[in-house]
Amino acid sequence: MVDHVNSEVRGRVRGRAKTLRLDMAALHHFEQATGAKAFDAMQDMRSDDAGFAMLRELVRGAMQAHHPDATVAEAGAFIAKHPDKIRAMLSGSLPEAEDQAEESAGDAPGNQKGVRG
Repeated sequence: MVDHVNSEVRGRVRGRAKTLRLDMAALHHFEQATGAKAFDAMQDMRSDDAGFAMLRELVRGAMQAHHPDATVAEAGAFIAKHPDKIRAMLSGSLPEAEDQAEESAGDAPGNQKGVRG
């Protein structure tokens, strides 16, 4: 099961280990810094439609749980070095679209086509 509230990734930047925790505090930081709704922006980020400034603020917010003095420059360096980890963090933090979840529920054992429950 994916924990949609807390998603962590780790990586080294500038010789130092960094842990990003995408939790409610990180989302709050992002919304305060940008004025954008966090989940809407994250959906855009998953499809590469969001700007780099938005992504840096989200990563900076995610750094603050373990690194309260994190800077925007460190966030940018983390993104540049670990784009795959950023994608994993974003993917792990958002639930699947409802239509996908409903489609897969219909294929669950016991949900045979033509059988009414």
